[in-house]
Amino acid sequence: MYDINTTFDKPTVPVKDFSDIQVISIDHLPSLLPREASEAFSNDLLPYLRELSNRESNQVWTDAKKLFQQKVSTLPTEKQQREL
Repeated sequence: MYDINTTFDKPTVPVKDFSDIQVISIDHLPSLLPREASEAFSNDLLPYLRELSNRESNQVWTDAKKLFQQKVSTLPTEKQQREL
């Protein structure tokens, strides 16, 4: 498809045999994420962070704890630590 990494100065490269299609092939792609994406993620996360002090009753946090505990239970016994 492509054989080079792009750069900040030249962030896209045409796909072989499809010069009308451009791709980003950067090994540090997360640094190119737009500010809007970071703000959207933060705005979505903020309400749940504000509920952290209610983690024993807030469904998002109780579900997260339950899932965490389920995954921990699949670890070898010697890798499991006390319940959080």
